[in-house]
Amino acid sequence: MTRHSAPDISVIVAAYNAIDTITDAVTSALCAARRASLEVIAINDGSIDATGAVIEALARRFASVHAIQQDNKGLSGARNAGLDAARGRFILFLDADDALTPDSLDALVGAAKRRSEAGVVGGWWCASHGRWPAEFEAIAASDEAVLHGPGALAWRNEPPVRGVDSMVLAQRNPAPVHAFLTSREVIGAVRFDTTFSMLEDWDFWLRLAIAGARWPAAPVAGAIYRLREGSMSADDAQMCAIAKRVIDRAPGSPDRAALALARFTLERAALAFARCGGAQGAHAATALLAQIHSSNTFKLEGIAAATVFGFAHARQSPPAVWLAPPDAPAPWLADLRSWWALLCERNLVQCGRANEFAHLIAAHAVSKEDVARNIVASAASTSIIEIIGYGANGRALATAAAAAGHRVRMRDDAWSGWSHSGALDPGEAVERVAMDAPVSADALLVLSPGEDKPLQRRFRPGALRWRDAQELAAAHAAERIAVALT
Repeated sequence: MTRHSAPDISVIVAAYNAIDTITDAVTSALCAARRASLEVIAINDGSIDATGAVIEALARRFASVHAIQQDNKGLSGARNAGLDAARGRFILFLDADDALTPDSLDALVGAAKRRSEAGVVGGWWCASHGRWPAEFEAIAASDEAVLHGPGALAWRNEPPVRGVDSMVLAQRNPAPVHAFLTSREVIGAVRFDTTFSMLEDWDFWLRLAIAGARWPAAPVAGAIYRLREGSMSADDAQMCAIAKRVIDRAPGSPDRAALALARFTLERAALAFARCGGAQGAHAATALLAQIHSSNTFKLEGIAAATVFGFAHARQSPPAVWLAPPDAPAPWLADLRSWWALLCERNLVQCGRANEFAHLIAAHAVSKEDVARNIVASAASTSIIEIIGYGANGRALATAAAAAGHRVRMRDDAWSGWSHSGALDPGEAVERVAMDAPVSADALLVLSPGEDKPLQRRFRPGALRWRDAQELAAAHAAERIAVALT
């Protein structure tokens, strides 16, 4: 590809003092598009280390890499410079310390070209826990091993089934910036707001969405987000104040905005709690919650979900790791007791509901992969497993069942809404059938959607609800947590 021909995609990499990671980021983008034509625009945003020289060397080495050197203008200013220079039909922003998996851009561009909407969000993303070189080499060596094999990376998130639009973005920012692929035509003259010191990507996506942009879901596991010390030490109060600026721009009622801000603050509080632990962390988190607290107490469900979120990110381990029966009491249980005691003391929750809180924590902490393995283990004598619902739970179960040698049949009302790239497909052992197709007489029938009661009436008695299996898997953990809280 010559500089004069427009590429399929422009990857914009903003870098400031990123000498240790910029090469990994740029080369991961090159490996992510081995069929689609690509340009990587790397912007050195006034670094005081040798980042600029590394970018120039990459540009000399790879014809599709183009270097921009500028005075420091901040992350938004650097991305805006990249947008002004970009010529690709589609745009993707990649921070200098993150990465993309091999061939993921090919899959995203292919999905985008098959759709008429503005872009595609490949919202499956995972967090790197500091083992970057070995982790990245494993990804480059075998996508399949990373997605499904032993020691697989924990893909933490996925886009809403119906995609990302202004309604979703009014509530939260669902994925890192490099999980969004967007057409340059839709971006047009819109640029990042340089007055934002953080959350500038959330604000950018929301403004595009308010103007009509939408990102349909694409099942592509492509974005690797590096958890790093600096990313966990931001001023939580300042971040909540900036989140309010974003949320206030969104359409909707004041009650909806208040709920969105409450959710965001809960997550930041949980991160503050998990970072420090013990009484210190509990006090820091409670002080943050008090900023938006009114006469109403917080719902236990929200606090439980946020607490699991905080531990999973700050402790950098899957929640199920903390729930494994230990030889000695797990330190995080003592931290949780401090947190619960202070929530009750400050009247931020209703006291006397420790058992309910413990069950909610356990339900959120048990992973869908653990539930799927338990279901498959209970169906050892069954040759076929039929799954209703192709959501995240259904896919996890299909993967586990196919790996165990079961014949798998799946059905879903929304097949037509999916673009199947194959990146997360359990394989040819899965047979997709119409929702109203007869159920095999000897099959284990599993209802995986969250709202499964109507489906349970629709199908035969004795069908297994995913929620029941999840509650069973979490029961033992809930007992341990309840003891720790009381």
